[in-house]
Amino acid sequence: MELQENLNAMVEEFDATYGYADANPVSLTLKDLQDFLSDVGVSEEISEELEKAFLEYFEDDYPLTETLLDSKLFKANEQRKKEGKLIKQVETLQASLNK
Repeated sequence: MELQENLNAMVEEFDATYGYADANPVSLTLKDLQDFLSDVGVSEEISEELEKAFLEYFEDDYPLTETLLDSKLFKANEQRKKEGKLIKQVETLQASLNK
């Protein structure tokens, strides 16, 4: 899920910087993949395997970041986060009322 969040953040940052209409879509490069894998704590051994597969599969034609996003998964995760925050707020309010 962290990879999806990182990809989404990358797309949002790109869109905020360059806008939607005039810019070419952002591609996921090998450097981006390395950064993402490092950020989520993937072991060096697995990272090397993934990087090798990435280079073999995509060669120099890197994928568009938007095509790698699972918007349904991302939206569901965002909803779970919101619900979790609301539950904590309700628990805090209930605790303060019980005092």
